[in-house]
Amino acid sequence: MQVSKRSVHWEEGGFVTPHHFQASERYLQDRLRETEDWLIPNCYGVSSIRFDQSALMTGVLKILECKIRLKEGTTIEIPEESQIIEISVDEIRKVMGQDRRVRVWIGVPHLKEGQKNIYDSDNRDARYEMRMLAAIDENTGEKEDIAFRFLRPSLQPDGSSKGLELLPVCQLKLSDKYEGQFEIEPSYVPPLLDLNSWGWLKESVKWIHDRIEASIETESQSLAGVNLTFESSIEGRGIRILRLNHLSSGWTTLQSMLNGRMVHPQNIYTELCRLLGQLSIFGETRKPPKLRSYDHDDIGPIFQSVLSEIRKLLEGIGLPEYERHPFVFLQKDGKLKRPYRVSLDPKWEASTYSLYLGLETTGVPHNEVDEIIRKTNYKMGETSRVSELFRLGLPGLVVKPLDRIPRELGGIKNTTLFSIERSGSEWIEVQRTHDLGFWFENRSLKLGEGRKLVLEHPQTKKDVPLEFALYVTHDRGGTRS
Repeated sequence: MQVSKRSVHWEEGGFVTPHHFQASERYLQDRLRETEDWLIPNCYGVSSIRFDQSALMTGVLKILECKIRLKEGTTIEIPEESQIIEISVDEIRKVMGQDRRVRVWIGVPHLKEGQKNIYDSDNRDARYEMRMLAAIDENTGEKEDIAFRFLRPSLQPDGSSKGLELLPVCQLKLSDKYEGQFEIEPSYVPPLLDLNSWGWLKESVKWIHDRIEASIETESQSLAGVNLTFESSIEGRGIRILRLNHLSSGWTTLQSMLNGRMVHPQNIYTELCRLLGQLSIFGETRKPPKLRSYDHDDIGPIFQSVLSEIRKLLEGIGLPEYERHPFVFLQKDGKLKRPYRVSLDPKWEASTYSLYLGLETTGVPHNEVDEIIRKTNYKMGETSRVSELFRLGLPGLVVKPLDRIPRELGGIKNTTLFSIERSGSEWIEVQRTHDLGFWFENRSLKLGEGRKLVLEHPQTKKDVPLEFALYVTHDRGGTRS
């Protein structure tokens, strides 16, 4: 009979030993774990994790921080509740297969009922180690040393290790660039509790979100001011209305989920399947493909499948003639704490791409927006350097008003456009990190709603809210002059 399945019978005058308290604690813990498993499907996996990339280059896989729940319900928090754990790649190399890949697991020894579970020289595979820590009486403030139990997690290069609760946390592969070195394979996804904990997966979903956003921008502008009816005499308008409806529905759902604090991958997978079903009417077969059911232990392949199908459909819809990427900022107490920045795609370095800065506002003529930016004290350059460029007065990137609006950007409203000169030493720095940032003199601006900055009109002295965005066009016919 499993003792933890029974609640302790407390009675007046009973002789109490540590066994009573341990049995009571195990009962409560097991009831809580069972309730979580019954009510919340797939409630195990990685909630957050951070590896030491520099240590991996020297031959050690090390977890600096993590929050993980194992299948059995055990939670691991590093460094709050356990020490930083590591494993040598020499141990990993011993179990490497012909595919030059090794899956690495985090493990915790099982609780052995009826046996000793505290680590010592005679019990090296114990679940816990004991440490003395000072505890403060909350009423009197008096201090006393108390013995606490700490879990003893470890990294294992073999998922068949006996006597351990195990969960895969990453997959290593031999690097193609650096002979003999291992690197973490981003496309392998362990069981997750939060999409945000695995960068490759989140960025893959974010790409779909951004691609849909760009399509919505183009479709909505072409339909702005149009009487929305499917019985239109204009060929294809009904299809475009339906397409915009499905794109908008999928985008708003993805936006709310991607901006959430925690997103379980099963929820986002369900929404991606729904989006695929809605867009399938625009594919060649007019019907959705067969997809695998959600598999919490095989997240990577199922996501790759649905994301690949969505990409195909989006390619069929067609690319917009431009991409729009808003600048974002971090604020604290109403002040800009980091540069107003945007990430660049490396492919935009090609001469067939052109980059433009767009300042979006309403009710202000283009020439006045031009004057506002010219008379504002700012610097534009590589994000990590731009504040120093500003402080030292060093040259940054130059933006110039456009004499002629490019055809691809002709339909954009309420936006003043500037060309970004891609030359000089600072552009080389931007190419190195693919990160472009603005830095402003703090007294020159205020922070507005959303992504907007509020600059002062040099003549009227009124506040003008501006949203900064990077516009990218691509000449598919050849090189731009």
